Amino acid sequence: MKNKVIKVIVCGVAVLIVVVFFLKANSYNISLSLNGLTCGNLSIIDEDINSSGESIRIVKAVKNDQNTVLVKLTKNIIGFWFVSEIREECMAELPLIQMSWIKTVGVQRDSFENESTFVIEYNGYYLGNNAIKKLKLEKEQLPNGYVIHIFQVGSEYVLHIISDGNTLPIENIYQNLLANGCVQ
Repeated sequence: MKNKVIKVIVCGVAVLIVVVFFLKANSYNISLSLNGLTCGNLSIIDEDINSSGESIRIVKAVKNDQNTVLVKLTKNIIGFWFVSEIREECMAELPLIQMSWIKTVGVQRDSFENESTFVIEYNGYYLGNNAIKKLKLEKEQLPNGYVIHIFQVGSEYVLHIISDGNTLPIENIYQNLLANGCVQ
């Protein structure tokens, strides 16, 4: 009798371990599917670590087989991915889907007597699908203190703008892209 109980407990623990590993290995796809996103048609745009030390991914996906969306996935401390944000509506003034957040990147101290200040970084992702040629900005069109990454495939593109604490100048950048004949 005692051996049967031990065998049942060992089998139960083994099954539980297999189920946990299966869920952990597939949590990315499970999380996307539970939110109505198509797993087979997605593109990882960027990977980063948030202020809490969790891994995040910015993904372009398709929701309900029709709408293109920006998705932010976060990997929690035990290794499971979950959808933390979905953006599917365009900004009121621009034909872009926006996702942005603030991240603490360090502490700055001028001297030992002065107080420390936290250094923050604004991250903004802007998804559009109206490019008519390769997106290009001239050096004088770029605002000072910003980093802009452009990911483009055909007419679809993502602008990743990083700032050191100022607001994100997407309106000016988009107007420059219009002036350069890159978007319609």
